[in-house]
Amino acid sequence: FLFAMLRSMILRVILIYYSQDFFLRSMPPTPAIPLHLLPFKRWARVVDLATPASDHPSCKKDHSDASQGLLEQLVSIGFAPGEQVCILAAGKPGNEPLVVRIGTSTFALRRSEASCVLVTPLSTTTQQETPDA
Repeated sequence: FLFAMLRSMILRVILIYYSQDFFLRSMPPTPAIPLHLLPFKRWARVVDLATPASDHPSCKKDHSDASQGLLEQLVSIGFAPGEQVCILAAGKPGNEPLVVRIGTSTFALRRSEASCVLVTPLSTTTQQETPDA
């Protein structure tokens, strides 16, 4: 009797594990959002870099060289696709600049700069441990 009960429990655990795994694989991919919209202390993965919004004062249509320079600067400090990133804090007043951790480095970014970094939030089970800022 005890053996049958134990076997039943093990089969249930296996079934639950595989059904969750199937559910996670069948979920649609999370859409990319700009980094500045990511909640604090939530890890995400960099998907792409985009030119800043055209309504931002520093990003008029005739400033394509400046926006390209910004993208190159972001790549040079580590904002490459696949890297994990987290917003640790924001300055006062106005919530600017943002304190951003990418890999083992920490940077301060303006919101306009962070809006160029497109990320997908990681699930809570795959997030790194966030050190206190």
